Amino acid sequence: MKNIILTCMLFAGSMLVADEVLWQDNFAKDGSLQDNGFKIIVNNPKDSFTVKNKEVVFHCSNKPYRGLTFQKKVQLVPQSEFYFEAKIAAAGTNGFDHSSLKIELGNMLLTFRKNKLWIHRPSKNDWIQPGKIKYNVWQKYKIRFDAANRTAEYYIDDMNIPVFVDEKSEFDPSKGDMLRLGNYGLSSGTVICALRNLKYTKFEQKVNKDNILFEEKFAVDGTPEANGFKTVVNNPKDVFSVSGGVLKMVCNNKPYRGTTIQKRVPLPAQCEIIFDANLYMEDSSGQYNNASLKIEFGNFLMAFRNGQWWNHKPSENKWLVPAKIKNNTWYTFKVRLDSTAKRAEFFVNDMTTPVFIDEKCEYDPKAKFTLMIGNYGLARGTVVNAVRNFRVMKITQNNKAQKKNDLNGTMLFAGMDVSKYPLEKYAAKFGKGQISKFNFETPAVNLSNSTNKYEISPVPPYRPASLPQCIIMADIPLDAIPAYAQKQMLEAINNGACLLIFNGLFTLNKGNFHKTEFEKILPVTVDDPWKNPVAGKDVKTSYINNTLALAMKNAGKGKVIVIMTPEGGRELLEKGI
Repeated sequence: MKNIILTCMLFAGSMLVADEVLWQDNFAKDGSLQDNGFKIIVNNPKDSFTVKNKEVVFHCSNKPYRGLTFQKKVQLVPQSEFYFEAKIAAAGTNGFDHSSLKIELGNMLLTFRKNKLWIHRPSKNDWIQPGKIKYNVWQKYKIRFDAANRTAEYYIDDMNIPVFVDEKSEFDPSKGDMLRLGNYGLSSGTVICALRNLKYTKFEQKVNKDNILFEEKFAVDGTPEANGFKTVVNNPKDVFSVSGGVLKMVCNNKPYRGTTIQKRVPLPAQCEIIFDANLYMEDSSGQYNNASLKIEFGNFLMAFRNGQWWNHKPSENKWLVPAKIKNNTWYTFKVRLDSTAKRAEFFVNDMTTPVFIDEKCEYDPKAKFTLMIGNYGLARGTVVNAVRNFRVMKITQNNKAQKKNDLNGTMLFAGMDVSKYPLEKYAAKFGKGQISKFNFETPAVNLSNSTNKYEISPVPPYRPASLPQCIIMADIPLDAIPAYAQKQMLEAINNGACLLIFNGLFTLNKGNFHKTEFEKILPVTVDDPWKNPVAGKDVKTSYINNTLALAMKNAGKGKVIVIMTPEGGRELLEKGI
């Protein structure tokens, strides 16, 4: 029996740019780490960390778990990149049989041992190994963190293609604000390592200032009134204050009579609302059991309650829940509104890939002309929330036709049972740029007609920055992908993108490919769900039985690639990698 294996990737186009360096260490002062602002917290007299020519040289010796360690307080944010260069075992290589260099960034611990970079998982007290390293060679390292989505991308030397993507990252900037450099003292002899060019960068959405319709930076310290707001509902116990560009709200229990401030703002038919918020940032004793922050934009009402972001539906007097959030964590929220299309796209931290799309949005720019920020007064006790950087942006249409040279990145649709395939490896081989991953989920079963309900999460954006260079579908039914995204995928393929599809329980025949535009481009014949797809006349036996290397020769050339392998064909695929 043979399986048909197809693969596909689509790119959502990142709009993130590194526009703010939060801190960096170039080790400018020769001498010691203390001279460069670090403090000793663990001391092994046999070890020495010296600074010369903007490099730190570590002399590490054996003293198990009592190596020399230095620390410095730093600023950490959820969406960020940490870059550094290191030379491991520059001398004394024979003694390098265990960890002789460690770097801690908040609650994230990385170390170098036995030719590999190792990352610690605090919750399980175990380690993952993102990639191999070289001894006595300067190498570049980069880690791209997204704390909200629990992802971390690891790069070694090649700063464009990750060597590993951790989708269960435990990096949490709220759990630590220290940079620590040190060693475990576990090497059997003296080991010399070196470090240089540390940099930590915040990622934000690239903003065209010409598109800003309204911006509130809370620039005047003091009160909301000093920043042009008016108090419309007042609980005398509540305290609203502004400091350092942050509106801080101390909210108390007074049901539906919390303090609210307002300001007149433009309300276009199409726009984006962007703001940062930190929910329940103080008094974490369990008092936050309901909505203590609300933001109204005209008739568009948002609330934050019980660890969730809520959006109100006026006509039905009910709420949608676009996303889950954590307390005491800064998030960037964005809503893209289109009153004509009755559509709202919700984004959290990742400003290119929505977490939720409401296609029956009731936003009406004619309803009101105010921005209101306040609280419901429903928390059982005192709760402190904060908001900053509120913007209303024009939506600009990109009418430029996508050409072959404009294709960029990969998008990976991952199905139910694809753990046997190293999909990120395939994605990195076939496409250059960011890998945008979309997971197939079956949240519920419809018992009335015994049909599965399924979806992909997150959802592709309506307006990607660019079309994908490669599209991978791994055991994904076609109708799980929104129609607008399918149209983008077909356009990308017509302009030279590579399409690959992994067959499985939920794809091809059973994935509702029959009688669709995708059926016309497949090199296999698909039919009703209870028949097996068969090879089309254009698929030759020599082509079918070859390895993935043959498919790779056609990548990026507008090919729709089918690889038919025997059962358990993972090994055959991996030979092509």
